[in-house]
Amino acid sequence: MKNWWKMFLVVGLVAGVLAACSGNSGSGGDESSGDEGGEPSGEITVWGWNVAAESMELAVDGFKEQYPDVEVKVEDIGRLDVYEKLTVGLASGGNGLPDVVMVESDRLANYYDQFPDALTNLSELGYDDHKDKFGEYKQSVTQNADGEFFAAPWDVGPTGVFYRTDVFEEAGVNPEDIKTWDDYIEAGKTIKEKTGTQMVPIDIAKDDALYRMMLNQQGAYYYDEEGNIDVTSEESKKAFEVIQQLENEELVLNNDGWNGVVSATVNGEVATVPFGVWYSGTIKDQAPDQDGQWGVFQLPAFEEGGNRAANLGGSDLVIPSSTDNQGAA
Repeated sequence: MKNWWKMFLVVGLVAGVLAACSGNSGSGGDESSGDEGGEPSGEITVWGWNVAAESMELAVDGFKEQYPDVEVKVEDIGRLDVYEKLTVGLASGGNGLPDVVMVESDRLANYYDQFPDALTNLSELGYDDHKDKFGEYKQSVTQNADGEFFAAPWDVGPTGVFYRTDVFEEAGVNPEDIKTWDDYIEAGKTIKEKTGTQMVPIDIAKDDALYRMMLNQQGAYYYDEEGNIDVTSEESKKAFEVIQQLENEELVLNNDGWNGVVSATVNGEVATVPFGVWYSGTIKDQAPDQDGQWGVFQLPAFEEGGNRAANLGGSDLVIPSSTDNQGAA
């Protein structure tokens, strides 16, 4: 369990640093990025949000050891503000944008499709030398149709089930015994009976993360490989059936999106939260009084011995073409 958790965190928080040289000059009084072939210098600004921004701060420490002449300012401006300001900035030719922006993988293609010339071609700056540091999936979402990188992979979102250790202990449930979704439902029934705590937060009326995790776990999504809507697939039906069973057994806390999940966590209303690895940072940040009361186990499989891995979320780094210091960025 401990070894799996360590691997879970390492994979989820892995960070790539883009290091390339350029002859562009700095802006706003910054030092220039150096002559062709010289070391990058100057000041750059990175936009991010909560846990993602904190992870970037950690990466900056190592970056500064390699590039002491580059000052990096990480601004946590909030996830929704990042997208609002990025959209407006790209539409206006780059006005008001920083040098680097964090973008979630599921939003990345939309920005490139709408503003292909507004994002720096990283392959032209030598990023291809680093591409093999990430898996094929992360490479694919950051490349255009010609295989050129318009973004650099930042992190992936391996999933697991975060659970309240104190609630499980009170109910006499061993998380290691939960290997399938049927096991998960049975455990939820016991926990509800013994503690009165509901098993999982789900936004019944909207797009929900658990459904997406279940699809990904089975190698499926909303669309098939040809791009056709595929929510009536066998994989989708299996996911809906499990969620329906959870609802029928009154194990679901119907919540309102992201804020609802966080509120349920902070208020101790649910025994588990299936989510991406990055949610560990949210628990630490939003529920510090629950320190030592959370553990994690692998996502349950749909059948005995089946796949227990999935991905949810993950983000990437883009450099707006409007930056005056591509080399440092």
